[in-house]
Amino acid sequence: MPTGVPERVANAWLSWAFRPDWEVRAGVQYVGKTDAANTSVRPADTVVNAGLDFRPTETTRISLRGINLFDEVYAVTGGTNSWVLGRPRSVELAVTMSF
Repeated sequence: MPTGVPERVANAWLSWAFRPDWEVRAGVQYVGKTDAANTSVRPADTVVNAGLDFRPTETTRISLRGINLFDEVYAVTGGTNSWVLGRPRSVELAVTMSF
C-alpha cells in the first residue's frame, strides 16, 4: 500500500426535498487508519455533516451547512512529531446566484 493512503474510505449521503424549494442533506465520512511507512499511524475517524438548502427563486440558493457536527478531533495529515488537525465543528451560510 502507498504511504499516507487510508486503508478504507467511505462516504454516505442522504438528501430529502421535503418541500418544493427546500432540501435537507446529511452525510457520514469515514477515513480508515493511515500507516506512514511504519513510522506513524493516523487513527481512523468518522465525521458527520448536514445541510439545508432553500431556493427563494429559480436562480438563487441559500445554504446552511453544519460541518463535523459531533466535533470529532481528527488528523488530516502529519507524521511522528506533528499533526494537522481537521476542521472542528463549524457552520456556514452561503448564498449562490446564477445569471
